[in-house]
Amino acid sequence: MSELFQDRFEKPELIGEGGMGCVFRVDDPRLGRSVAVKVLHSECSEETRFKKRFLKEARTVGGLEHPSIPPVYEYGETDQGLPYFALKLLEGENLASLVERLRKKDPDAHKRWPFAERVIVALRLCEALEYAHSRQLLHRDIKPENVMLGRFGEVWLVDWGVAGPPSEPSAEEKEALEKRLTEEPTFMGTLHYAAPEQLAGTYTEASDQYSLGATLYEFFTLEPAHPGESRMEVMTAVLNHQPKDAEFQPQSVQGRVPREISVLLKRMLQKKPEDRFPSLSEVKEEFRLISGGDIRPICPHTLTKKALFRFGRHLDNHGYWLMPLLLLWLLYPLYSLINLALSKI
Repeated sequence: MSELFQDRFEKPELIGEGGMGCVFRVDDPRLGRSVAVKVLHSECSEETRFKKRFLKEARTVGGLEHPSIPPVYEYGETDQGLPYFALKLLEGENLASLVERLRKKDPDAHKRWPFAERVIVALRLCEALEYAHSRQLLHRDIKPENVMLGRFGEVWLVDWGVAGPPSEPSAEEKEALEKRLTEEPTFMGTLHYAAPEQLAGTYTEASDQYSLGATLYEFFTLEPAHPGESRMEVMTAVLNHQPKDAEFQPQSVQGRVPREISVLLKRMLQKKPEDRFPSLSEVKEEFRLISGGDIRPICPHTLTKKALFRFGRHLDNHGYWLMPLLLLWLLYPLYSLINLALSKI
């Protein structure tokens, strides 16, 4: 494999392979660092449509500048004429692998990833998607395999190969999609995490929100939002079955999912796009409030949590007079009992 890049990159090591290309870890002698290089498969490079799609992915990611989207460093061709692009080498674990470890009750995984830490991951993903949407770009294939978690708290949304602008099919295209839907994959995305409208070829910010909701649902509950053994079962779940509220999914290690998170995920996973949040900005704000502890009161349970949070904040800011008042309030019943006992002597 060393003959792929001659003097440009050194020590190529295959670290991943997909339908269209391979990913190598290489050394960049110009800057003295390791980078990842994605190379188009030789059989794909013979077809113009694959080369165009590969170049489109490189330009799409290359045009995005966000901490949670890996940057592209350069685009070129190998010595064999195969297109490649170099991007940041990500060190860490993808979300699918982490979820599997959490399912197996790995103590280290559960210690590192309590619900509070998972909320931070959700917040970072919302920020990345909010940025992409501001550029009129949808990811269109959000799933645990496309989320990378770094060793030092980094969160990356990867694989923008099918990204594109919002779009809807024509009436003829929609009819053709519906006829072929039960036979083969006919849409861009992954069925287990797809929004209902995606199956009909419609891609909007709301469909990205749904896919993110399905991904986070699995991260928090360790159960798929759309279970099923066959393609038809999963498709039926996507189209017709509302996922079970996250707070009612059994959790043997960390307890149930907090209600405020459960309600948030439920709205993200509504079947009708208009019933979801208006944009990722609103979703991000909800996760930001949860992360900070200042949650929205949606029931007596969350109202109590919010009141305790506010009391704690006031205690931090005005402890010099709140603490004496609290002590007096706690001691008053004891004082009354002592007086009552003395009066009976």
